[in-house]
Amino acid sequence: MIAFSTRWSRFLRERRFGPGEHDSILQPMISDKQATLFEHCARGLDQSLSVGDHGLPLIGTGIGTMAWNRVGELGKGESVWLGWFLHSTIMKLAPFAEARGEQARATACGGTPTPSVTR
Repeated sequence: MIAFSTRWSRFLRERRFGPGEHDSILQPMISDKQATLFEHCARGLDQSLSVGDHGLPLIGTGIGTMAWNRVGELGKGESVWLGWFLHSTIMKLAPFAEARGEQARATACGGTPTPSVTR
């Protein structure tokens, strides 16, 4: 658990998609920005929490398989599978957030809330 929370890694960077673009086959560049592996995971999960009309996670575009690549092109592609995957992943992140002292994230991930102390 310690390595996951303390190991640093660089981000990859790529240009944003332009209008009408759905994917990219370019080699991403290594960014100067870096963060712990935990922070990489937390940021990725934060980016995936948008939901559609039915309360299911939006699947997005640029998936990498041609059959699914444009499912979320109009911002409406929802996925039950992605919901299950996110739930499982977010629940597994809670103990790491607790160990890092990130109680708000741990609670949001389904961890045990820390009782507040009143003085």
